[in-house]
Amino acid sequence: MRKTCGRRFVAVVAILQVTLFLSTSCSPAGGAKQQPETAGKPLITVGIYDRGTVPTEEGTVAHNRWTRWINEHSPVAVKFIPIPRGESVQRYKALFASGNAPDLVLDFDSSFLAELVADGQVIPIDDLVERHSTEYKKLLEQYPLVRKLATEPDGNMYLIAQITGLKTNHSLLIRDDWLEALGLEAPQTAEQLFEVAKAFAFSDPDGNGRDDTLGINFTGLGPLLNNKIAGGIRPLDMMFRNVGYLIENGQVVRAWEQAQAALAYQKRLYESGVIDPDFMTDKDGEKAKLDFVNGKLGIFWVSSGIEDAYPLLQSLLKHVPTARVKAIPLPKGPFGQFNPLAKAPVQLVGAINKNASNPEAVMKYIDFMVSEKALTALRFGIEGEHFERTADGCYRYIDREKYNREMSWTLDLYMPSARVILGKCNSLASSLDPTNPIDKQYMEIEADGEKYSLNPDVEFAYPVWNWPTLPKGLQMSMADGIYALTDIYYRAIVDPAYSVEQAIADARQAWEQSGGTKADEYYRSWFAKNRERVLLSNEYYSIR
Repeated sequence: MRKTCGRRFVAVVAILQVTLFLSTSCSPAGGAKQQPETAGKPLITVGIYDRGTVPTEEGTVAHNRWTRWINEHSPVAVKFIPIPRGESVQRYKALFASGNAPDLVLDFDSSFLAELVADGQVIPIDDLVERHSTEYKKLLEQYPLVRKLATEPDGNMYLIAQITGLKTNHSLLIRDDWLEALGLEAPQTAEQLFEVAKAFAFSDPDGNGRDDTLGINFTGLGPLLNNKIAGGIRPLDMMFRNVGYLIENGQVVRAWEQAQAALAYQKRLYESGVIDPDFMTDKDGEKAKLDFVNGKLGIFWVSSGIEDAYPLLQSLLKHVPTARVKAIPLPKGPFGQFNPLAKAPVQLVGAINKNASNPEAVMKYIDFMVSEKALTALRFGIEGEHFERTADGCYRYIDREKYNREMSWTLDLYMPSARVILGKCNSLASSLDPTNPIDKQYMEIEADGEKYSLNPDVEFAYPVWNWPTLPKGLQMSMADGIYALTDIYYRAIVDPAYSVEQAIADARQAWEQSGGTKADEYYRSWFAKNRERVLLSNEYYSIR
């Protein structure tokens, strides 16, 4: 595995491809061949992501054993409208334009939902909740931050929340057997992390006598180009709190100093040969993941929650049965120590179409979906058939193959759910078998991952929970600015002749030319005027 770095310039080619969904069919999506039996119940329509993951023998995303279960047990009859996952916004817009949008719109794209609110395409739900809800109303009373998050400046609540409870998003894994083989301790500072990564890359930690290992991954946090507001371009940015915007002395500031420190560190890692020299071609992080599960990478970021460590551990132990992995805290950097990005315990995921013929029935459906009965069935299946109760009352799948076939694709069906109500059972570890060696090692990883990445004694790297959606014009400026900065930063990492100082100077100029400073001012003004509406990330812990 070649480790020579900085000698070959890798051009940054990053093109965001947006595939427009061109269909403007006026026919309701999902087909009309299998209408649900209403049995006297009011009929509503609900959007459902179509990811193409439903096994053929199970039917379609709109017609399968679980949509039938919903129609049998829900107080309303539901016709599901398939929405292609990768083109959801375009599909919804086409459906709204044709007057065929579902009564209940469900989507993880908060910017799109905010757009629906701004355009008056969805209705306020305050009165519906007050007059027609019991379960959702109870959750709003139990978790008042949900109402605060969902309430718009006009004082109305439009969006419906998924209440997951606080979960990890990023966690740092390290090969504990490599540490032991080299006589090293887990790194506690950025400098120690650099030295451990260097030892993993050059001191033959797997003892095979070959120069074929790497220290740490750069990629794996989604695509290389990330236009999220607070998005650092790599996980290591969080160690330097290079997360876009910070709150200093009560004001929003752009984190230029943090960006420079993070860039210098990343360039140093690259030039030292401890990362994959071809990381620029690893657009989705799959190469880094393969390096880890094949036993060639010593430090790895999991980027979609600690539960992502379970399949990685399974694969790694197939290749290296003696491997031991543990989760560690984010090392302390020059700006302090921080928790990495977490999954917000509440996410706004739904809205009711202004043209819904029976909004009260939609509210009844939401009430049903946030119930423990619906969540248990759609997540774990039927007791005795799909799961059995553990000694502490949680859920353990009886047959993993049956789960994969009949349950593994149900996630989107319970999008408007309240997983927080599961308490201690709201984790993968609670469903595993501690007598199984792989399960046991994962359970320790999960416990440490949550302890270290959700540590209430340190701050989250990302300070604010509910940044506002930018006006459309500023969204374009922000996107252009982020692309320009990303291009500059990656060039600086891989080009030995391009200094960090020059890169930051160029980045500042590019940011101003793109109109990014107008976005800076928008956030500053929003923060100053809306202090009572700002949710700080440390408020996550109130919904755990």
